[in-house]
Amino acid sequence: MYICKMKNTILTVVGFALMILGFLSLLLMGLGLRLSYLSFIDNLGNLAGFVVRLVMIMAGIIIIYMSRTSIKNS
Repeated sequence: MYICKMKNTILTVVGFALMILGFLSLLLMGLGLRLSYLSFIDNLGNLAGFVVRLVMIMAGIIIIYMSRTSIKNS
């Protein structure tokens, strides 16, 4: 039981980190700036970089939702 809670907590933190990085990267992209450790995304092109940032945000939201939702066998 403790391992399952620990796994859910880790997944929640990963989801929030992914979502926050996506939002921050998208916001900075709009201002003409970028995060140095995510600069490889900009090498794909403007549209692809934008899509990757949106995917990061959506993946973070999905991971958070899945880690916080309990699935019970009926």
